[in-house]
Order: sequence, then structure tokens, then C-alpha cells
Amino acid sequence: MSTCVNREISCPHCGALKKTPMWSAVTADTDAELRVRILNETLFNWKCPSCGYLAQLAYPCLYHDRARRFMVCISPRGDALAKLNKEIPAATRDVKKRAVGTLTEMKEKILLFEAGLDDVAMEMVKLAITSVLEKKWETKGIKAYFRSADAESVDFAIYRPNAKEPIYQGTRLAAYDQACAVLKDLQFREGAGFLKGDRKLAQELLTAYRDQSAS
Repeated sequence: MSTCVNREISCPHCGALKKTPMWSAVTADTDAELRVRILNETLFNWKCPSCGYLAQLAYPCLYHDRARRFMVCISPRGDALAKLNKEIPAATRDVKKRAVGTLTEMKEKILLFEAGLDDVAMEMVKLAITSVLEKKWETKGIKAYFRSADAESVDFAIYRPNAKEPIYQGTRLAAYDQACAVLKDLQFREGAGFLKGDRKLAQELLTAYRDQSAS
């Protein structure tokens, strides 16, 4: 079941204190409302009762979907993962486990796993798309987030650096299928702990695939 602790948060604007529920664990199977708040990216929203200052808190939180057998852990500083990897029982070896740094990244992993898609393969697709856009727009730091997929295409929300509103762009599902084939050729296997399925991993895998193909 989900776990919540109440802590006093001091407003960085006026200094007022507010007792705030902080969710250290969310179980999707029993708390559908919390899942919705994650997908709306409002679970960590905080408002000062005195001055109205708005903020989004950042703290470790473990999301667990027992039915679909996956876990996603937000660890903004990465310090929660070592402890989690020690505490998670061996019985969860066949459960997908991912480490992310933000609520947006957690939302993306949830959408991917609920859609039955491979997030590592999708990171490779995102890397290809953002690399092309960075050259086209002559700017670095472009980010893409998975939105949805159907039988023919995959849709992403694309963010330029410092942009508040995304640009929506799609690509053929065949690009995802090709990425899955690359993972198969590499015989990619996950370890028992929480994996950071991100751009860095995608780049490492594509480099390994090019080296393998060239040999």
C-alpha cells in the first residue's frame, strides 16, 4: 500500500510553515487517484497557505504497479537507490525497475510500461529524434517525452531548452521496432537493481551496436 508522512515545509518566499503530506511510496493497484496525480504531474505540487507561493517538491518516491510488475523510483539526488537495491527482495527479480530524477520522467515510464513498450528501445528512438532536431535547430539540450503509440506511429512531446510549451511530433512505429531489434542483437539484459533507462544508456548501446556491426 502507499506510504505517506507529514512534514513541515518552510516557504522559501515568506518562511511560513505548512504541514505537508509527502508520498514515499505509491501503489498503483490500490491508490488510483495518486496514479492520476502523477500522470497530471501534480503529486509534488505545494502551495504556501500564507503568501500563495507555488512550488514542486523534489524527494524520493517509489511507484509500484503490482499487476503490471514494474517499479519506478524518483531519486532527485540518486541517494535513495543504493538503499532500495539492498531492500528490494529477490522475489522482484522479474519486475522491471527504473530510476528517474523527475516526476515527468516517472510519468513517461508509467505510460510506456502501461502500453507494454520497452523503455530502453524508446530511449534510442528519442535519441535519434532529438539528435536530428538539435542539428536542425542548432541548439543542444532538446528533450523528448513519450506520449502515446498506436499500430503505426509513436507520439512525443518535444521541449526546447527553457521552453514552457512542447512541440508535438510523431514518428513511425517501425523506428521503435528497429530499436528493439538492436537490443536483441546486443543481447541486452537488465540487472537485478534499478536501471537508469535514459539518453546516456541509449548512446552507450548505439555505440556498442555500431562497434559490433563494424567488427
